[in-house]
Amino acid sequence: MSTLLSVLCVSEDPLFLDRIRRNLEQSRDIIVEVSVSVEDALHLIDYILFDAIVTDCTSWLGEQNGFLKALRKQGKEVPIIYFIQEPDVRITRESRQYGRVQYLAWEERCSSPPFDELARCVREVAALDAVTKSGTGWPPLTREKRA
Repeated sequence: MSTLLSVLCVSEDPLFLDRIRRNLEQSRDIIVEVSVSVEDALHLIDYILFDAIVTDCTSWLGEQNGFLKALRKQGKEVPIIYFIQEPDVRITRESRQYGRVQYLAWEERCSSPPFDELARCVREVAALDAVTKSGTGWPPLTREKRA
């Protein structure tokens, strides 16, 4: 992909956000904006167009997939990549009804999150989004857990 991709990363852990940002921006075709709160992220999305959102926020305001639900309620169809350890099957199943959701999970025994796979995943969802905007449709997304 030859265009510059914009990604919003949302996590309450500023160190994790910094690691994601540094790893994604290494490729020089991805720029990253970060937010340590869902509230700030929802506000930022009103002003900046993002190609993808990367988050580990699987719940918000006590509701599973709360961030995803709030985003869709605002009418924002930005693809979301849940970048998490060991996803909860209920959350995964429920999120599928909100479209454009991808899970990139790794097992606890892994020494480091799969940042290279995350960059590849961002490029994939951005390419699929371009296909969607061209009118050819959005295929269902799945990503298996890394062993």
